[in-house]
Amino acid sequence: MGKPGDKFRCTGQPCGLGHFCIGGFLAALLRIREETDTTIILIAHGFSSVVNADQIIVLEEGSVSTIDVHEELMKTDNWYSKAFRKQHWAVLGSEAG
Repeated sequence: MGKPGDKFRCTGQPCGLGHFCIGGFLAALLRIREETDTTIILIAHGFSSVVNADQIIVLEEGSVSTIDVHEELMKTDNWYSKAFRKQHWAVLGSEAG
């Protein structure tokens, strides 16, 4: 583990981790953050990786369009809320089938 104040960057889901393993990976990141006061920058394509983040930075066409937490981003009609709902319904549809 790092020293207090260290920064850690993870770009997406690590190779080889399946859907069920990602929960353990995220739990480990949260533990590192809490125990070491480390800033974690997680670049993700899936929403399950970021919904509990302290801050979500949404990029559109290479520029920052929104910065907030999941709950606040879901209250307005923006790229994040639209994409989250689309992915959420896609998952529900695949689980129902």
